Amino acid sequence: MIEENIRDWLFAIEDARQGLLAPHWQQAYIHEMEQSLEPEACYFFLPTLRAAIQSRPQISDEDAARQELDRSGSQLLFFFEHDYRTMVELVFVPMRHIYTVYLALDLRQSNIKIRQDAWLIEERLDIWRREQGLSFDKTSTLSYPAHFPTKQTYSSLEQALNYLYTVLHWPELL
Repeated sequence: MIEENIRDWLFAIEDARQGLLAPHWQQAYIHEMEQSLEPEACYFFLPTLRAAIQSRPQISDEDAARQELDRSGSQLLFFFEHDYRTMVELVFVPMRHIYTVYLALDLRQSNIKIRQDAWLIEERLDIWRREQGLSFDKTSTLSYPAHFPTKQTYSSLEQALNYLYTVLHWPELL
């Protein structure tokens, strides 16, 4: 485990030196190092990572996600990240003719904060839909669903949006 952590940390430092360590990963690695029981993490790797991050501008989370998806032939349609534990991605995979959804809400927070984060994501999703000229009737998502699919892959954009809006109205479904 120690060797695996060290290898990951060295890769993170090298990515940061090249400006390729997105904020999501910066926070995750810093948190991992701060929580580590390995003394090297605090005395060498953590300051080295912070210095590498500060040495040059880093890629944004959205650009990193877009690059990764472009390599696979997928299209990032919508991306919003509030923090590294609260984010959403809506992706179209042309080769399979499907839409995938990744939604993360930090469920360790209070119910009020979770709902605030969900409302913020919903607001951004509404803005994106309007910019794209997409209409969607959200009234079907206002009542608590008797049966809710847990899959995150859909055959239509409407189904993917229905999933997103339902979870944003009812975050406890996650």
